[in-house]
Amino acid sequence: MKSFGVWAAFLSISYFLAGQGMPGGSNNNVKSPPLRIYENPTYISGWAESAPAIDGIINAGEWAASLQLNIANNYTGEPVKLLLMNDWHNLYIGIIDFNDSTGIGGSDEIGLYFDLNRDGAWDPDGSEGNFWFDFSEDTALGLFRAIFPDSFSYDWVYDSSVVYRSGLTGGCVSYEISIALNGFSRFNSSFGDTVGIWLYCYDGERDLFDGDLNGLLGMGLWHRPEYYSYLVISDGPVGLSERTLEDSRFALFNLPNPFREETEIHLVGPIGTPVTVKIYDASGRLVDVPLENRLLSSTNMTIRWNARSRRGKSLKPGIYFCEMSTPGSHLLTKMVLAD
Repeated sequence: MKSFGVWAAFLSISYFLAGQGMPGGSNNNVKSPPLRIYENPTYISGWAESAPAIDGIINAGEWAASLQLNIANNYTGEPVKLLLMNDWHNLYIGIIDFNDSTGIGGSDEIGLYFDLNRDGAWDPDGSEGNFWFDFSEDTALGLFRAIFPDSFSYDWVYDSSVVYRSGLTGGCVSYEISIALNGFSRFNSSFGDTVGIWLYCYDGERDLFDGDLNGLLGMGLWHRPEYYSYLVISDGPVGLSERTLEDSRFALFNLPNPFREETEIHLVGPIGTPVTVKIYDASGRLVDVPLENRLLSSTNMTIRWNARSRRGKSLKPGIYFCEMSTPGSHLLTKMVLAD
């Protein structure tokens, strides 16, 4: 992995001597549980009413809705600002390195590692891993590599659904990244999901890792997904931070899931509660309203949905979202219509 590979090689020796294993080779300790009690920090991305221009320049108006964190390493004199937000289609990542005013160089990098199911271990099917954004490359497409329980793949592949640019914001180096959601990129997540992530920012000219989310690189834990932060991908303008504070009396799920042709939606709550049920496609477009302002007739009321639009047209296979709204309560669940 170019410049990070050199640094990682040094760290690998340290990990091996410390009994942590080597990230590039056989390593049965990668999946081992943490040796101390650790609470994973949880962040909720902002909701983007409109998509930012991915031009490398952080425009304050475009990023006004973003979650903003300082991910600077302890030795850096100035902040490294991380901005996170999403809409129905993409996750947007912005970074401003206030320590780097020398301009984009040949070795500047951003790395994003992700544990999609938050189980604290790399999946054996290679569906999890990391994106690498190399700002010396002519292409603006993110590189992906799979990470396995006992090894790191060195087969990097371009992901055309992940784009990025670099530029200058206020005289400091800045980066903008767009990652497609809803199964259209290797970052196989949708709005409303929670994933484990770790991110670093490397300045090649100064040979320093200015940005290190929650300090995992400095602690030698960058390859250990059980220590990653949790990112909640916001599920709409209201914001998941508000939507998750639900009355525990309510629940929403569907069976079977995935399904073909028809599924049964279960609405759990007190009898007599007014309920509205809406169905959205993966782009956030409303496709059906199976129930509108109806009273729950039982504590586990069920309705059948036949995967048709409000006009009776059969819907294409894919990801759909079922929304249950009551006075003071809001729930969302993901449904998969199979081929």
